[in-house]
Amino acid sequence: MQQFAHRTTVAVLAPLLVAAACATDAVALPTGPVVQVGRAVLDDGTGTHYVTGGVGSPTFVLIHGWGCDHTVFRAQLQGLVERRRVLALDLPGHGRSELPSGPLTAAHFIAAVLAAMDAAEIDAAVLVGHSNGAPVAMAVAREAPERALAVVSLDGEIAPLFSVEQRRSMAAPFHDGDPHTLGRDVLRRMLRADMPPELADDLEARLAATAARTLRESLDAMCDPLLWRDQPVRVPVVFVGTAAPFWTAAWRQRAERVAPDLRWRTVDDAGHLLMLERPDVVDEELERLANELAGQPQRTRD
Repeated sequence: MQQFAHRTTVAVLAPLLVAAACATDAVALPTGPVVQVGRAVLDDGTGTHYVTGGVGSPTFVLIHGWGCDHTVFRAQLQGLVERRRVLALDLPGHGRSELPSGPLTAAHFIAAVLAAMDAAEIDAAVLVGHSNGAPVAMAVAREAPERALAVVSLDGEIAPLFSVEQRRSMAAPFHDGDPHTLGRDVLRRMLRADMPPELADDLEARLAATAARTLRESLDAMCDPLLWRDQPVRVPVVFVGTAAPFWTAAWRQRAERVAPDLRWRTVDDAGHLLMLERPDVVDEELERLANELAGQPQRTRD
């Protein structure tokens, strides 16, 4: 296992309502179950913000995608937390988590997930990644296999859709131009036309609150081969995705090579933000997986 250096401190401030746990002040979350706010500190001194709440196993660790923060999982923090323990973090540079002094890398993302789990005293969990959070979840499962009970991809890449060179080419305009303007255009193309306006406005506000450096360097981090190793993940992997045309049969075959125990569900009536648009389907799949794992021995670390 590759070592990702981090140290953690538990900085649980107080039990708060989810409404008070927003990563930005742009749009408040609706009132929901009580969660705790925590901060994990990496070896370079930067802090990773997370919220956690609920009881019951397995624990779900929720990893957001590009330009977002932990609040995109608001529905799961309100519903799933009533039956399971849930942790949702802000990746480095996003929400309330700090940027490192040097370039943001894939290793920072992996270390942040593990640091948040350590700070919250979570030995192993189901790693749930949305969009660009999915390859991060897969990488954590590869680099620290004892920490992963399963992986869930919410409309994110289990196996690469693009080569590293193609990714660098796609990231280049965000370095040459305004990443907020380009990101807003990308976001609008991904959202369904019938998405409630207040939800679309919320997502745009969170994108706007994310530093330009974070937006650029997060795309660079997605070019890191560390996220795209061919090493298979030896835990169940569940893909819950949209009917987007790029999830082809050929891509599914590539995904099955790195996720031999792959389950698949297509959600026809949702866009890319399916955990917000169809939280009932996402929660149903997470509960199904939790029930399947219930009969397995719980992992602990020495």
